[in-house]
Amino acid sequence: MSGFSLTEAQAGVDGNMFRLIDPAEIPTPAGDAGALEQAAADLRSGGEEILELAEGAESTWMGLSAHYEAPESGELLAAMGPTVEKAEGVESDLSTVAGALDDFASAIRTAKSSLNALRAHAEELRSEVDADSAIWWLKKPSAVIENKDLKDAVNRAWQAYNDAETDCANAISALCGARPTSRPTSTPVG
Repeated sequence: MSGFSLTEAQAGVDGNMFRLIDPAEIPTPAGDAGALEQAAADLRSGGEEILELAEGAESTWMGLSAHYEAPESGELLAAMGPTVEKAEGVESDLSTVAGALDDFASAIRTAKSSLNALRAHAEELRSEVDADSAIWWLKKPSAVIENKDLKDAVNRAWQAYNDAETDCANAISALCGARPTSRPTSTPVG
């Protein structure tokens, strides 16, 4: 599959507890969970259909035994065996890909939900402090810790999404012997 690359790693939010979180800087996963789930279902059913067709062809082929007698008949009748074995391998590989896509789709839904909730929390926090002031925490000193905890939660949720994307890519790549993709880091320096 040439041309495939992971989503370019976006940074989470900076970890500086004295810089007030900006909801607009909270990343949003771009993946379409519904499309991935549909692709997974299509791959899974396609693999099952391939195996079913191969098994049907083998069954029909074996029907020749009632009508064909020759010294090589055993070899001829066994010729379909490798086809079924290959079809089983294809079905298994497609099932593995489908599982990886389903897992990633679930991670997308979780990340979107978590990050949207954290974005709402960030907006709420900004409304409780003097967001336009350089010393925004004077109105609510406990907001410094709340801000730090919120930033940490955003970065954990974003890293979990990046990890799930990498896990999906690696599960698929492993089927063709490709080297694993490195996990991006999303925690910014600062």
